[in-house]
Amino acid sequence: MANGPKHFTIAISITVLDSAVGSYYGGAIWRAWSGIIWCRFAILVGTALWVTTLIDIWAHALSELPSVHGREVGTQTSLLGLHCKLREEGDV
Repeated sequence: MANGPKHFTIAISITVLDSAVGSYYGGAIWRAWSGIIWCRFAILVGTALWVTTLIDIWAHALSELPSVHGREVGTQTSLLGLHCKLREEGDV
């Protein structure tokens, strides 16, 4: 619980810095390399990886913050419990 504000601050700073770098260099990189099809694909895959990483960082940061009512926002799911539950419901 004590790491919540720290993780939130890290998520904000990473988002701001990534946005600044992307907006400053993104257009020039796209104009220089988007003419080659495999480079265009690599740029799009890199952008998708960047976005999913930011989503993961924000998910961790928001799950660590306490809510207004004093409860935790995020919930934890036990993978072992989920695996056993799926096994019980299977036909095989």
